[in-house]
Amino acid sequence: MKTEIKKLAQSNIEIVGELSWEEFEVFFQKALKQISGQVKMGGFRPGKAPQGLVEEKIGDSHLLEEAAELAIQDKYQQIIHQEKIEPISKPEVSVLKLAKNNSFQFKIKAATLPEVKLPDYKKIAIAVEKKVSQVDDSEIEETIKWIARSRAELSELNRPCQKGDWLEMEYQSPQVEMNKKFEDAFLLGEGKFIPGFEDNLLGLEANGQKDFKITFPAEYFNKELAGQEASFQVKIKAVKEMKLPEINDDFVQKIGRFKDIAELRANIEEGIQQEKDGAALQNWRNDVLEKISQELKVELPESLIEAERERLLSNLKAEIDERLKVSFEDYLKQIKKTNKELGTELAKQAEQRVKSFLILRAIGQKEGVMATEEEITQAINKFLTGYPQEHQPEIDRQRLKEYYREKIEHEKVFQLLEKFCDK
Repeated sequence: MKTEIKKLAQSNIEIVGELSWEEFEVFFQKALKQISGQVKMGGFRPGKAPQGLVEEKIGDSHLLEEAAELAIQDKYQQIIHQEKIEPISKPEVSVLKLAKNNSFQFKIKAATLPEVKLPDYKKIAIAVEKKVSQVDDSEIEETIKWIARSRAELSELNRPCQKGDWLEMEYQSPQVEMNKKFEDAFLLGEGKFIPGFEDNLLGLEANGQKDFKITFPAEYFNKELAGQEASFQVKIKAVKEMKLPEINDDFVQKIGRFKDIAELRANIEEGIQQEKDGAALQNWRNDVLEKISQELKVELPESLIEAERERLLSNLKAEIDERLKVSFEDYLKQIKKTNKELGTELAKQAEQRVKSFLILRAIGQKEGVMATEEEITQAINKFLTGYPQEHQPEIDRQRLKEYYREKIEHEKVFQLLEKFCDK
């Protein structure tokens, strides 16, 4: 077989192949044999009619088309394996020449994973600072306070609420998540709502209701609400007095395997430190990927970005349906964006995610990073342990295996980058 492979723009390739009639006849005979088993002919049992009669009945045109399909399937897999081509799209196939006793010619176009030219990722990893986090005493005290409150005695109060009372309420706003009704319980004055919200609750009694307007801070984390005025409807369900238990050695011994307050504090500090270290490590990893992507040389295929964008959009729609219980159109109205504007935002996210994937994959290949079969099996078994037994037959095991292979290899690449930084 003769083949010519051309590299096209955006990591697309074009394969032109030609088989001599002798090479192609193998597939012609295979097609004839397959079809013979399906054709019914008078006087013969299925599959027992002479192939000459079957060929005469079916006609060369149909046989040639079937043979062409078989030949392309076989040769395409052979070519991408031999040339180490990694297609990421369904191949576009064109038959250029198809006639009996003649050579068979075809053309295939496909998008492939792009060639990645990495910058000096070791140097970048070393240059990105790892931030060291520390636990403040105030954080430990806040956790102890939370533990005490979770075991406090609550008693109903038949009077207007004041700071320090325990409130149970429901509230909603047309400007917040499509007027979704929220429920909350907190100590008045310590609820950590936006400034002014809790002041509007002072003086309300159980079953009391109040409508008010308030402006979100200009620096509010949700940019859609930052600096915007919103109308709230609030209903107080209960006003209660909170009696906190005394925090002493007897108390901490009842809530866990702690011999005294000092041991509880040490345990809390360790837990907070682990959370902070985990968040700091993730931030460092994100920063390293961002720095590498800024110096990365790669031509991203539109098909790869579009596939990731569609995946992000699908996940977003599922979350909107499950969590907000509103239509996608109403969600767009709420965030004041058009479908096109949201699509542009998702495309930017998709591009960065694709770059991150390609970076981790390229570093892994260069450094010889691989997930072992044992590691993959252990990860899958751990996942299946928490998955309903009756739904396990529905799982695509091959896709699950590839997912964990990629996940494990990416984690190993990150650990490798961290070692460069620690040297």
